[in-house]
Amino acid sequence: RTFSTFISQRAHRELGGNVSTFADILKKARETPGLIDLGQGFPDFFGSEVARLEASSVVDDDIMHNQYSAPVGILRLRSAVKRYLSKFHNLDYCDQTEICITTGATEAVFSSMQVLINPGDHVLFFEPFWPWYPACVRMAGGQPVVVRLDPSRGFRIDWDRLDEALERWRPRCLVVNSPHNPTGLVLSESDRAALARRCVEGDMLCVSDEVYQNCVFPGAPPHLPMASAPGMRHRTLTLGSAGKLFSLTGWRVGWAAGPVPLVSAVTVCRQHSSV
Repeated sequence: RTFSTFISQRAHRELGGNVSTFADILKKARETPGLIDLGQGFPDFFGSEVARLEASSVVDDDIMHNQYSAPVGILRLRSAVKRYLSKFHNLDYCDQTEICITTGATEAVFSSMQVLINPGDHVLFFEPFWPWYPACVRMAGGQPVVVRLDPSRGFRIDWDRLDEALERWRPRCLVVNSPHNPTGLVLSESDRAALARRCVEGDMLCVSDEVYQNCVFPGAPPHLPMASAPGMRHRTLTLGSAGKLFSLTGWRVGWAAGPVPLVSAVTVCRQHSSV
């Protein structure tokens, strides 16, 4: 019996077994002089000085700051996320019941799929996409449905292609990533409204990956959260990342915000995975 047989069939099928192509490529990139890695989501300069100084000042402030927290995250941090979302994105969430702190936004995506998707459910997202989406969907027992963005039109949504996929697969969940990784595309107000209308009409849930919400290039429309579109608040989980926000990705601090039933489920999931 070889060691590879110890790896489950599911891990081989969904995750490539014990082989991480991403880790191999990252290792080679770091070992290659003069190579600029455009695939890694962090800059080559120090992150926010304000965030670093604030964090260092509280490490020794209270013994509990360095111990286990509640699965939902410490209230002080949830309150900060609440204020941020309200001030900059006009989203109003209760810091007691509608915000969960996660170990980076990656865990927020994974946990969201675990609690929203039933075996065999279809989950639709757009290509090009963040490489973790398909694995997160499949590990939850779901089936990825990919709709390609149109590069000839600046990676805009091909509505005919989208409607064809919606009609054929009847997905349970739509993953929206705006500002978009890797193209930088920001949904216009009309495109966001059109996606929201399809979610409502199709009774779909929405996982809105907004980790790059502050990375909007000049000339692009302003970022508008999916949850603030008509009919979307109660069916949307909004995911964010303090690591991306402050360019401190190694801190692994993210969040999921949304209606109580969805956030409560995410909290229970992460309680059994990373707390």
